Amino acid sequence: SFFLGLVTGVVGGRPGMISGCAGALAVVVRIVMSDDGPFGDRCLSERREYVLFTMFLCGILQVVCGFLRLAEAAKLISQSAFLGFFNALAIVIGTSQLETFHKPKDKAHVSGALETHGRALNCQPANFGPSGHAEWYTFQDTETWLMLVHIAVVMSVIHFLPKVPDVRIPGTGFSVKPEQVLPPCLVGILLSMALEWGVFRAGLDLRTTLVMDVSPIKGGLPPWHVPDVPWGTWDPYAKCLPIAASLCGIGLVESILTLQAVDEILDQTTPSWMK
Repeated sequence: SFFLGLVTGVVGGRPGMISGCAGALAVVVRIVMSDDGPFGDRCLSERREYVLFTMFLCGILQVVCGFLRLAEAAKLISQSAFLGFFNALAIVIGTSQLETFHKPKDKAHVSGALETHGRALNCQPANFGPSGHAEWYTFQDTETWLMLVHIAVVMSVIHFLPKVPDVRIPGTGFSVKPEQVLPPCLVGILLSMALEWGVFRAGLDLRTTLVMDVSPIKGGLPPWHVPDVPWGTWDPYAKCLPIAASLCGIGLVESILTLQAVDEILDQTTPSWMK
């Protein structure tokens, strides 16, 4: 996600186009990690290498599609498909946020014993986060109400800040829209942070779960890593290439439709070289 956003921002792109792993791609690529997928007979640590290999193949296919100017085929996409795409994307993004309302179950004793991953036996323990062992927060949990306050504050800012009338600059005759100077999402995040650290933690001695409570954070660039797969054999290509082709098509269509949405919102036209 880091390099994807960096390359998009440096090489070119439109506002709203710099993003990480899209919801639609995550739905498809998960089959590589699933027990009933093509690598169900391998340990989770090995499946992760094939995920990286699949995304590498997807990137190559997308570069090829870019050189072939396949974006012109987006003209065949109907308006109904355009609306359906964004409705479905909103549903995927919305349901993915429900994960934040899960809390880890009682922590079990962690041992170095070997595990069974799908059809793979004697695997080293793998910890990709607590989502597999979680339960819903209830209304008896204080953190539930704290999170609801955060949500209410951020949604209110996003909804009402764009409705603030233009501010006229004295002596110039120009007016400025507050949402152009202070993006509503950024203001909502800053207010949420101030609420968490200045009120909940400092004043009420309460807290909500942070990212570092769920996953370790390191203050450095992502390490360079070559997928540890047998590059010289046909098996990884036979299994990963069809998935990579699906990801390539989804990613390209999703990008083109997002470009059309950005054009409509900004009332502009994306230059043809960006497509």
